[in-house]
Amino acid sequence: MKNICIIRDDRLGDTILTLPILKKIKIEHPNTRITLIIAKISKDLMGMINFVDNYLVYKKSLEFLYELNKTHFDLLINFSPLKNRNYKLLIQAKRKVNVTYLSRYKDNSNINFIKKSFYELFFDYNYIFQRNDIDKLDHHTIMMNKVLIGEGFSTNPPPKINLTHDAKNKYDILIHLSNRWLNKEYLVDDLINLIKKLNKINPNIIFTTELLVDNNIKLAIDSIKLINNFEIYFQPNFMEWTLLIGQSKNIITPECGCSHISGLFNKNAVIVYDKNNKPDYIKKEYSPYMATNIRKLNSNKGPDLNNEIIKSVQELQR
Repeated sequence: MKNICIIRDDRLGDTILTLPILKKIKIEHPNTRITLIIAKISKDLMGMINFVDNYLVYKKSLEFLYELNKTHFDLLINFSPLKNRNYKLLIQAKRKVNVTYLSRYKDNSNINFIKKSFYELFFDYNYIFQRNDIDKLDHHTIMMNKVLIGEGFSTNPPPKINLTHDAKNKYDILIHLSNRWLNKEYLVDDLINLIKKLNKINPNIIFTTELLVDNNIKLAIDSIKLINNFEIYFQPNFMEWTLLIGQSKNIITPECGCSHISGLFNKNAVIVYDKNNKPDYIKKEYSPYMATNIRKLNSNKGPDLNNEIIKSVQELQR
């Protein structure tokens, strides 16, 4: 195969979990040209890797499809949900493969005839993964590797992707202020109490936020400013954000893109999973790939979760 197109036009974390797959392709077929289609949120990530020959940011236009079809792909694999991005149906390739991830929230073992027929009309093969049985659930990267094996690649596991920054550690703890922090059980006051306790142990704490910040997090930021003269990086760009993660010894974050970036940089990380969203399933399928120095916690009432976070940080620092 000379030209392979991989579609990963969804979330940043999903793109990061696909990097080991791309690296495996390049290791086994070094002369293959890989084109990766991504969402805009993953664009800056591409500047940190060297095993993708070309990447394209998805655009909803006929010109985008026209440019894609100038390349004669030998194999196309769509690893992202189809959603309403119909351009995927019209990309030309000698072999087209689609991957369907069935819902983890319900029993959907039988895909209806109409849907199967639709897939068969546009794709040469469709891989279907059940995700509602935790005993049979695989990590997301391993699911994608099963697709590669089915397409003739080796059974070797995808490699761990390791990124580094030249800058040395500057900060003890980075707390990522994702909107997922706060809920009915974990309030702004709970987050402030956590920060006060951590500040007594590790005084060099910094904060980053999501690009989209809700009002609760804005209120939390106002309260944080009253505690200490902390550095708070409000809506940092991707390169600034990843540099700060790379410069921090420990990361504390809800499950989001920050957890996967931390895995790429092999950081000590405490990741909090929403207990109302099948956390055991999310941990098994979407935890940072092959990351060993992490602690995975279920969300909990404020004081209980804070104690677990502090204990986990201390364990990671030993």
